[in-house]
Amino acid sequence: MLSTVLQTDVQKTTVWELSRLRKSGWSRIYFLISSLLLIISIVVPTVSASQYQQPQRIWIDADPACGHSFLSDVDDCLAIAAVLSAPGINVVGISTVFGNESVHVTDRVTRNLVHRMSSGSIAAMPVYKGARSRWPEPSQASIAIAQALEAGPLTVLALGPLTNLSMALHERPDLASRLTNVIAVMGKRPGQIFRPAEGSSSNLLGAGIVFSDFNLRKDPEAAQHVLNSHVPMTLIPYELSRQVEIDSAGLRQLAAVSSIGSWLAGQAKKWLMFWNGVIGRNGFYPFDLVAAAYLLEPQQFVCHRQLAAVERDKPWHRMGIGPQSLLVLNSAAFTGQPSSVRYCSRFRNPDSFNPANLLSY
Repeated sequence: MLSTVLQTDVQKTTVWELSRLRKSGWSRIYFLISSLLLIISIVVPTVSASQYQQPQRIWIDADPACGHSFLSDVDDCLAIAAVLSAPGINVVGISTVFGNESVHVTDRVTRNLVHRMSSGSIAAMPVYKGARSRWPEPSQASIAIAQALEAGPLTVLALGPLTNLSMALHERPDLASRLTNVIAVMGKRPGQIFRPAEGSSSNLLGAGIVFSDFNLRKDPEAAQHVLNSHVPMTLIPYELSRQVEIDSAGLRQLAAVSSIGSWLAGQAKKWLMFWNGVIGRNGFYPFDLVAAAYLLEPQQFVCHRQLAAVERDKPWHRMGIGPQSLLVLNSAAFTGQPSSVRYCSRFRNPDSFNPANLLSY
């Protein structure tokens, strides 16, 4: 209605006043502008900002195994907890996949974590069991992801192999356009070696363990299929995660945040012991938590467009075959067909990264 849209002093000018001003030569321009603003205010409806700001719909696809064994990392659980704790984030579902452990373990761990968090302001979250291997069939997870895409635009936080998402797109390729972003923990530059002991003088294995592009290696075909679907994709690589670490002080801060923070800190102790004693670092790299941090605060990261494809990297030694990796390059120097991705290479301020803050929204 007219009474609800005339908001400014210009709009409140009466028709009589406008007629009077029109007769004055000096105010002809003012009259024209005022008349235009008056017409626009009547024709264009007033819309509140809240009508434009809808929480983005998030799907978490993960392979958590926190606390399952001495070598079970905790970063998936930290990432899930951070996203579920954040305000303004609409998580519509969680799916599990093989990776860090069998899907039976990752599914059980996920349900346990969600159950622990399903209290207070955090609602119970549906969990869907996914692929058991890199040769999948349609699963609860792939069907649920397709249904979520049918319902509207979706961002997928992919913390494990891309098997579930690949199967969903295989069954329903028409839904690829509904993906607003796939945030995947994988990717590397040619020749990069994932050696977390670098810069450390105290570890049990000399130069140290060499990590692989783990999520890619578990199912390279799925990653290539998702790339070939030309969906928006953001890579959270090793070189980004190694810029921050969680040490014993960080776990104490985490434990002081909440009951779930205390539980997660307890689950992380064995993993930290492994990094302290075997790898020789004071803390561990929180790969998946970095991906969650990007989802929640993308402005804290420096990312750029790159071409990416699944290819064999250079061999680590003169004798041998290079590992299969999701390689990114600035040029089209690929044997296959690359796709454009967003590659995040560094934090704007690594010192500002604090796991306790991510779980204390």
